[in-house]
Amino acid sequence: MSSLLLPVGLQLAALLVRVASAAADPSLGTAAAVLGDSGGVLDRLRQMRSGDDPQRLGKRLAEELERRLEQETTAENRRELRGAATEVEALLAEIRQDDDAVLAAVRNPETFPEYLRKRATGRRRNVAQAAEPVFDALVQVVAEEFMLIAPNSPAFDTAHARYVMDTLDDLTATADRTEAKTDAVLAGQAGIAEDVREIKTIVSSGAAQTPMLDADHPLRFGSIPKAAPGFEERPEYDRLREALSGGGSATISALQGMKGVGKSQIAAKYARECWDAGWPLVAWINASPAGDPDKGVISGVDMGLARLATRLKIVEDSDSVPARAEALVDWLNSGPGADCLIVFDNLERADDLRDRVPEAPGVRVIVTTNLQGRELGETIPVGVFSEDQSRDFLHHRLPGITDPEADQLAQTLGHLPLALAQAAGTILGDRCGVATYMEFLADVPLEEAVDRSDGDQYPDAVWQALRLAYTSALKAASRKNTEQGHLARLQLGALALMSENGVADSWLHRVDGKESYAAIKALRALRERSVVAVADDDHMVSLHRLQSRVIREDMIEPELTDAAAVVVSLLDSALPNSSQDDQDGSKRQTISTVIEHLAALGTSDHSAVANQPDAFADVLCRTQVLANHAGVSSSVIALDRIVNAIGVLLGPTHQNTLASHHNLAGAYQNAGYLEKATTMYEQVLADCERILGPNHPGTLTSRNNLASAYQEAGHLGKATMLHQQILTDREKVLGPDHADTLTSRNNLASTYLAAGRVDEAIGLFKQVWTDHERILGPDHPGTLTSRNNLAGAYQEAGHIQEAIDLHEQVLTDHERILGLDHPGTLNSRNNLASAYQAAGRIAEAITLHEQVLADSEQVLGPDHPGTLTFRNNLASTYQKAERLGKAIGLFKQVLADRLRAMGPDHPGTLTSRNNLAGAYQEAGHLDEAITLFEETLTDRERVLGLDHPHSLGSRHNLAGAYQEAGRLEEAIDLFVQVLADCERVLGTDHSDTLTSRHNLASAYWESGDQDKAIALLDQVLADHERVLGPDHPSTTAVRENLEAARRALEEQDPKSGPSS
Repeated sequence: MSSLLLPVGLQLAALLVRVASAAADPSLGTAAAVLGDSGGVLDRLRQMRSGDDPQRLGKRLAEELERRLEQETTAENRRELRGAATEVEALLAEIRQDDDAVLAAVRNPETFPEYLRKRATGRRRNVAQAAEPVFDALVQVVAEEFMLIAPNSPAFDTAHARYVMDTLDDLTATADRTEAKTDAVLAGQAGIAEDVREIKTIVSSGAAQTPMLDADHPLRFGSIPKAAPGFEERPEYDRLREALSGGGSATISALQGMKGVGKSQIAAKYARECWDAGWPLVAWINASPAGDPDKGVISGVDMGLARLATRLKIVEDSDSVPARAEALVDWLNSGPGADCLIVFDNLERADDLRDRVPEAPGVRVIVTTNLQGRELGETIPVGVFSEDQSRDFLHHRLPGITDPEADQLAQTLGHLPLALAQAAGTILGDRCGVATYMEFLADVPLEEAVDRSDGDQYPDAVWQALRLAYTSALKAASRKNTEQGHLARLQLGALALMSENGVADSWLHRVDGKESYAAIKALRALRERSVVAVADDDHMVSLHRLQSRVIREDMIEPELTDAAAVVVSLLDSALPNSSQDDQDGSKRQTISTVIEHLAALGTSDHSAVANQPDAFADVLCRTQVLANHAGVSSSVIALDRIVNAIGVLLGPTHQNTLASHHNLAGAYQNAGYLEKATTMYEQVLADCERILGPNHPGTLTSRNNLASAYQEAGHLGKATMLHQQILTDREKVLGPDHADTLTSRNNLASTYLAAGRVDEAIGLFKQVWTDHERILGPDHPGTLTSRNNLAGAYQEAGHIQEAIDLHEQVLTDHERILGLDHPGTLNSRNNLASAYQAAGRIAEAITLHEQVLADSEQVLGPDHPGTLTFRNNLASTYQKAERLGKAIGLFKQVLADRLRAMGPDHPGTLTSRNNLAGAYQEAGHLDEAITLFEETLTDRERVLGLDHPHSLGSRHNLAGAYQEAGRLEEAIDLFVQVLADCERVLGTDHSDTLTSRHNLASAYWESGDQDKAIALLDQVLADHERVLGPDHPSTTAVRENLEAARRALEEQDPKSGPSS
């Protein structure tokens, strides 16, 4: 039996240590004298804050509990010990974390047995009926054992304490270790305070499922450039190695210099060296384009980090790009540290790196940039080649070149490594001498179109060399084969327009619509002349930024038309026909890649888009729709610029302008940017009404989506009016039985429910169910959904048994029609569990919520938004069952998951913070709860607005915490404000308004203003009976509170008055 009681013994030992520590701490106001000979025991207990001694004490206590329990129970009862011991263990763990309980045990240990029995009431309900006697006996034995050994206890028994303690080893060594370690017993409370101070850095408790960096399975991410032919070892490389050699902490080094000096080549050599050394992570991220938060443009830094986070399976790719980027940095910072490298190549904006540089031990970060005067870590200037370096490079690339020829060529090209590499490639490709090349160079026109606004002082010959490099390559390809030359021109044009991250060679092999051997040979010729660069994987092909710029600015008709058409064709053919059947995620990856290329087109001068606006608009809209279906719609925000550009080119009346702006608004809504989404939806609706007419199906859809955005943003009045208008319009235009009309009817019912108009919601949900069953049949998924919604409305109205009956029926049908693991089935099971909880059937609710969570983690994944919701619901049920330790742990995990997946300002994250604060409050950690409630209220008002229902809820919760903490004046002031806000925003009869009025009455009573409290309770009861009916559970609770208040007033006993 002792093995079953060991966890109980360990928890009791930890509680004794906790009490002893508190008893010895005068700052806690526990000045009661230590009685008898307990002082020595107290000292010894206090020293058990770490090491093995608490374990030994726990074992001895377990043995003693077993001995005494055998005297108190029968052999038959002891068969049920396992369940009882688990609950008592959890009970002691909760008490140990509860400061108020610990202080009560220190100050008044004689009352501890009674306190323990009261706290055990909730836990007793969790054990089987047959186990209740052994549970009661175990609680009694634990209480008596505490009294015999606890310091300050009047029942303290010296002999017994020594008997328990004397089996321990000498405590001197333990005391020495204790001085050097953190007080483990107090870590729980300190951890709560730390969570509140740094809530955005909570680490998920589910770390066992988190991917880890593994040297046995290293990850190489991104396209590391191959070593350029003739790469020269340079002093800058040695400086870089020295700067990054420590590895004791995160290190960032910036290679600064003008474009074309070889910064990326230096960084790439270091990256290859790290990979060859077996580092678990080597990542190459193209840091361009620059981000523009004001215009919604996502930086290349965030895009790259987000893709890496998805590749590592840290987050779902349905999460927003900034949230995924932040999650990756948090994940690296939370790990144990390992040698890994991240290169941010071509950084254009220093602020893009803010909060995006990991700080974990062993992480090295390299930034290549032409930004000057920016502090980005250890700065290593990279300039052009010296004369000796230029000479050595040219001798290596062009065997037989003389020193005077090398010096002349290098001086002409300003010793720029890129220009020298292109010149060498041209000379080798054309098999000409240096003198002939110089003649060619002089004949190349210098176009004024070359933009030098970036401040780089390149000699004119550099631009001529870059132009000569690609034009001579195209001429050579054409001389071999006209088709090959044409295809090479198309490949260069496409590369110049698309993302600087590069293009897969398999795409470039299809520039003429299908893969061809001629296209393969054309690309090979460009590689041989070093016009294009190839990554180490031999598949990703790219152009240097200067070369790309020259090609873009050289393109005129018909080259630009041809290149734009190729880009459209490549993107369109790459997109999958649907996002379904994507178990390996390859379709989502392709959609994300297309988004990346479209975003790059949006940051250019739009000449290519202007050349083919209709075709690009078609690809854009198709990409947006596929991204939404694939669950990566938040990435569509990156297309803000190209959406606006196409809108300008096509004009506001074009259908693709309307569609792309509408889809972009949906992306902002899915990412939690509700104000931006509603603003865009309003503009789209105005355009649709003006262009298509008020009754066009597209206008009706736009109006419906705006109404849904209003509802999500908390503008319930606007949402209700708009949904009513849509339903009327759809019934008139489409007919009462059209699928869109049924959807509108359902949406209006949902808005009624959110607005507290429960009876209207139920009536409309009934009609929707009847219509669905008549038109679509009883087993149609839409019919199941409508029945589920009706059940939810019943539950909201307090008709709990009707809700449960309907939920059980819906779940049975879901399992029969859709299968056990269908997402709809999981939702139905979750809803039934919530109904069980509302009915007080807590054990059944917990069992079902645990099943739903396990199934969802398996089917949807641990980070899916639905899984996070199910995890939150299970935590709420634990809280309802008074299993506060489990509830708080799970709420912390949900908050960490949502911070990582959604970001700190997402409405779901704010809800998680609110829920965690509520659990703290119920556990008695009022200071922590109030701090977190205050922070959440500030953030909700900032993100959602002062009048959003969630902001009103936060204000109400904070008032309740103030009341519980005895800060009655602040509580009443805030309750009065909340009530006025609820009446103004939600209406006088909304359920939240009724609750606010009720709680204000409770605060009045507690403050001693009984007359005002009873007058308000009279009004609250009348309102509840009128709005919810006389038998609603909330009405019953108000009636009981009013009766208790009147009874207390008659008996002059204010303590027995109403509760909130």
